[in-house]
Amino acid sequence: KRQELEPTLEIFRNLECRLSLVDVDILSAMSALEYFHPEDFAGHTGLLDLGTEISTLGIVREGKPRFVRDISYGTYDLYKRLKTRSNLTDEKIERLFEMNETATDEEARAITESLDGLIGDLRVSFDYYHDQSGQSKPITKMFLSGGAAHPEVLKTLSAGLQIPVLCMDTLAKIKWAPEVDPEILKSNLPLLPVAFGLGIREL
Repeated sequence: KRQELEPTLEIFRNLECRLSLVDVDILSAMSALEYFHPEDFAGHTGLLDLGTEISTLGIVREGKPRFVRDISYGTYDLYKRLKTRSNLTDEKIERLFEMNETATDEEARAITESLDGLIGDLRVSFDYYHDQSGQSKPITKMFLSGGAAHPEVLKTLSAGLQIPVLCMDTLAKIKWAPEVDPEILKSNLPLLPVAFGLGIREL
């Protein structure tokens, strides 16, 4: 919205800089999907950008964005449930997700409980999209970008939505300098679609 964007634009005006493009995470992630997974972009695919407090669902069909909706759920909600349900510290939660450590049974239950509401919202969003678009063809898979793309999160979303939910493979087409640690790239795989989507955007 213009009124939300205006304070940021004013900063650049005061610096006498001209912005060529202002993008949003979900559209940037869609650009990355088109580049790294063209076959899925040309198909019927969902894309969920998981933010801190707000997540955004996007749906692409036959090479075009068809639907975008914000959902009031983010990593904050997931971490809060883990703290209250499993008594995890911030440090333990950070290690669990950044290092993709295997979740204990109790941690897995807390993740599942936290994601129940998100899965319900996603189902409602899918139904609304199908009703509004008149499109009966099902969405075949969904990619997750943003924070907390832990294997347990992907497994729970896949089971709840009954479609494959996975991270984008953005590294297959990327070459990096020898001094870049590939393990750090792999551990931050869910965060790369937005950044790469911005990088490949044509101005």
